Amino acid sequence: MELRRIMTRRVLATISLIALASVVYSAEAPAPQVVANRFFEIFMKGGNVEAIDYFMAQKPVLKANAEQLQQMKTLLASAVRLYGEPIGVEEISIEEITPSLQRRLYLTKHASHPLVWEMYFYKPKDRWIPDQLLFVDQYQILGRKK
Repeated sequence: MELRRIMTRRVLATISLIALASVVYSAEAPAPQVVANRFFEIFMKGGNVEAIDYFMAQKPVLKANAEQLQQMKTLLASAVRLYGEPIGVEEISIEEITPSLQRRLYLTKHASHPLVWEMYFYKPKDRWIPDQLLFVDQYQILGRKK
């Protein structure tokens, strides 16, 4: 009887912790500006792989495509080798495409050529989630989408 009561308490405590964790996660989901700032903070310190991992960790569905994720990391490492380590970051624009979709453009400065970053954030209900991360060494993505 005592063992059953202890097990019941443990199960209830576990369920409570899971419920609390999901509430805390949804309440503390970082805003797009926070995610972008942290991404570039990591990238500027030489953590190109870690920066991509940070962005993708915000949306587990993005992490599921391991091959595409590895490809992006490899391309970024090649770009950094070709153009040099990042020496600065500049915000180009923030565009509210719809109330649920935000596009952010940034430029990272490198010794020989910049990279242009395009980040999309999606708000399905009450919090923003990172949705896409792209970077290119050309300027055709600059300009408004709306």
